[in-house]
Amino acid sequence: MKQRVLFPILVSWLISVLSFSQVLPLRNYSTESGLASSQVNTIMQDENGYIWFGCTGGVSRFNGQHFDTFRETEGLPHESCLQLFEDNGGHVWAVTLRGMAWFDNRSGSFHSEGPSGEVIQACVTAKKIYAIFKGKGLVQGSINGKWRALFPGLPEDLSGICSVNGIPYVASESEGLIRIGDKWGNTLEMKGITGITNGEGQGILLWTRSTVWKFLPKTRKLTRLGVDLPVGQQVHSATWTPDGTLWVGTNTGLFRVRGKNFSFFDEQNGLPGIPVWTTFLDRDGEMWFGTNHGAAKLSSSDIVVYDTHAGMFANSIVCFYTDNGTGKVWIGSTGGLYTVSESGKLHRLPVSYFQQYAPWAIIRAHDGSYWIGTEGGGLVQMKGKVLKIIRKSNGLAGDNVTDVAQGKDGTIYVSCKEGFSVLKKGRIQTYSLANGLPISYIRCLLPLPNNHILLATLGSGVVEFDGKKFHQVTPRMKRLEAVYDMAMFQNKLWLATNYGIVSYDGETVHLFSTDSGLPNFSTTVLLPVSKHEMWIGTDGGAALFDTRKQRVSRILTIDEGLPGNEFTTHNALVKDKGGNVWFGLFGGAARIQPGHSRQWGKPNQPGIVLQKIQYRINGEDHSLVRPSQSSVTIPYGAKALTFFFDVIWFRNEHSIRIDHKLEGVDDTWVHVLNKQQIQARYTNVPAGTFSFDVRISAFAGSGRSFEKSLLTINIPAPVWENPFFWILLFFIVAGITGLLVWWRIRYLKRETEKLNQIVREKTMQIEDANRTLAEKNIELQVMAETDFLTGLYNRRYFMNSLKRDLGLLSRGKHGEALSLILLDIDHFKDVNDTLGHDGGDQLLVHLAKLLREACRDTDLIARFGGEEFIILLPGTEGKGAVILAEKIRALVASTSMGTDDTNPIKMTISCGVSWISTPLKVADNSANMLIKKADINLYKAKNQGRNCVVPDPETFTAE
Repeated sequence: MKQRVLFPILVSWLISVLSFSQVLPLRNYSTESGLASSQVNTIMQDENGYIWFGCTGGVSRFNGQHFDTFRETEGLPHESCLQLFEDNGGHVWAVTLRGMAWFDNRSGSFHSEGPSGEVIQACVTAKKIYAIFKGKGLVQGSINGKWRALFPGLPEDLSGICSVNGIPYVASESEGLIRIGDKWGNTLEMKGITGITNGEGQGILLWTRSTVWKFLPKTRKLTRLGVDLPVGQQVHSATWTPDGTLWVGTNTGLFRVRGKNFSFFDEQNGLPGIPVWTTFLDRDGEMWFGTNHGAAKLSSSDIVVYDTHAGMFANSIVCFYTDNGTGKVWIGSTGGLYTVSESGKLHRLPVSYFQQYAPWAIIRAHDGSYWIGTEGGGLVQMKGKVLKIIRKSNGLAGDNVTDVAQGKDGTIYVSCKEGFSVLKKGRIQTYSLANGLPISYIRCLLPLPNNHILLATLGSGVVEFDGKKFHQVTPRMKRLEAVYDMAMFQNKLWLATNYGIVSYDGETVHLFSTDSGLPNFSTTVLLPVSKHEMWIGTDGGAALFDTRKQRVSRILTIDEGLPGNEFTTHNALVKDKGGNVWFGLFGGAARIQPGHSRQWGKPNQPGIVLQKIQYRINGEDHSLVRPSQSSVTIPYGAKALTFFFDVIWFRNEHSIRIDHKLEGVDDTWVHVLNKQQIQARYTNVPAGTFSFDVRISAFAGSGRSFEKSLLTINIPAPVWENPFFWILLFFIVAGITGLLVWWRIRYLKRETEKLNQIVREKTMQIEDANRTLAEKNIELQVMAETDFLTGLYNRRYFMNSLKRDLGLLSRGKHGEALSLILLDIDHFKDVNDTLGHDGGDQLLVHLAKLLREACRDTDLIARFGGEEFIILLPGTEGKGAVILAEKIRALVASTSMGTDDTNPIKMTISCGVSWISTPLKVADNSANMLIKKADINLYKAKNQGRNCVVPDPETFTAE
């Protein structure tokens, strides 16, 4: 009795140990990736290679790059799909809670077939479909055929059906396995069968609640696979692979059984969720799993990608931090802050601050707290769930933090785009140009053993800070002005620059660029990984550089599996506790295992499916969906000829390279850039016969490639290219010409009599044209003086008006004073970067409206250039101008502007004021001097923190 109790406990303990000791390299897919819903009940692959997912919220079709989803609006009887299978005609069937439907490739929709009601399971034989309906038993039918119930005497507790060698077998929980033919009879008496499936060459796989069996119908041999699962486990699916591995999906996770050994995996091992409802082996030997929280594919690549497909909110990866204590890797992205456990589990930290302000740098301090530098949000100290935010208003050099480092004594160093700060014992010391810092933009930091710190700048190379002063380290050379990252390696300082990587030993500078094998000369980040190797992140991919050979030994790009080619920042490369290297790119994060990529064994070729051809003739669009013929004819003169096709590949789908060519039109292969929606478009195609070919390469982690001709296009020549057409046309033209000459002579006689009338009509037309021309000239004059975006006067009109008013002022005809207000929008570039140029234009129009409301009719408002505006105030002294400027500044600061796709935003302006008073002698440069005064004051306003008005401290009087 004790043994019976202890055995399940022992097995459960063993499962828990195994679940933490093994990790599955899974690629997860969720609703954010395009799945119809989270719960995936069934997975199958059709003859073209598409992977289909049956979910509780519909059916999704996947080609390795994107999902197409089908719901009740596309013909499903019910969106909860329980099973998918393919018949011998190539039709995919969906088994749902309300019946079955088959997919029509031409219409792109499902068509209901058979009785209505909840279907338990179905299968296909050579000509017929067999299905078990709840409450109706076993039925048989076909597309557009009759459906009939079979064998009313079958048990009512049928739990599953499959076919082997064209013979259907049904399972009954009370009777066992039943063979269906002209009559039915028990093949295997076994109670408790809850599911069966075709073993793909291994007979029938069947299972009870906790045990999986293999049954060979010919010999009636029954073999138990693996061991009984622990108490509480319930088998949902089973798949047998050619290498003898059995995958079992249960209510608590996934079992991998090899002989008498098994491993258990759940969410801690990378599965997106539990239960595991379905397991599936595709034709390339890739395992797929359907769970309660999405689908997962067992990866064959040594590169694992984390992006929006894997559950991240954004693809741009800005920084990493590896915690050698916990083994976690922290990922800072434009969509927030994430951690990845050693098992590969992605977790998003629920801190909204990092969604608003992207993390740029992460370190862990000696006291266990995390210091996180952000873009626009300053510096954040995180202790557990408590955040302490330090910003420019608290004394930090700026809110755009680029890097954070800690000295041996616990001092925190912070580099910003606006300067450099040191945090020590709760005090902040900030350094700027006024304190000897050679340039404000500090890119990254590198602490030295002597408690000094190196600062890489964008504009002044590398400088050293000794705690009091800054010292130049690198020579003054153009190629060393902008340094994006640095590393001490082999007693040299290595630098990432716009010209390549540079090594500097204190005396000699060596540059390594594309001639040394770099994929791009613009480098962003460096990471030494061994005694003689370092990874280099560039704008064209990653390169492993061998310092002994002074050459690149390996290159990784999007064609080898990276989610992008361009690295983001100097913190976008890191090596974790397990030796994996992480890459941060604009397309996502990638983890590569140590060592070189393993080669796959003879994978199948990717599938290519021509979805449709589309063209336009006489202004109307025409489409040919899934053309069944190898050759089609298209009318001459067709425009915008477009081929839509899918490339189906699931082994390292990022690495595949796709090219296409229309023979006779394209001289070379055309590379496909957007793999999400693959199409080849041709504006004008001449008459002739052309073959549309597709070439697939790099699909097996090597230089392998193959070509396939998808379709031949025939465009018949027009009739005018036939020589007989021209002969006939000659005689027709000659006859028409003779008739025209006769008619012309007769016509001239009649028209001479009407000549005077024509002259009068032409004269009236000329007069109308002259009037129209005069009106157009007036419109052109207005356009020449007005800014087209804001409707304000432009710079040219303003300068003419200012010179005119200065002349009037000198003659005492315009009062005794004249003032200018020069203003511009604060941080307008950030607005453009955030909202785009359309949003920036809306902001300019909004400001112009506020200026009109605030100014008098006598004041002249003009757009002076970009985000600068200028106001001319005739008869106004400096005090009045300052009052008006302050009024405008306050009005703008208190007003919000809404855009089409963002929340209402606020803006501020900075103003510079200048004025001039009589007595005055007008000089050629009086206008420029007045504007220059205002511009100087505007610059002062910017330096004083923006959102303020700076007047001219002295009254300017020209003599």
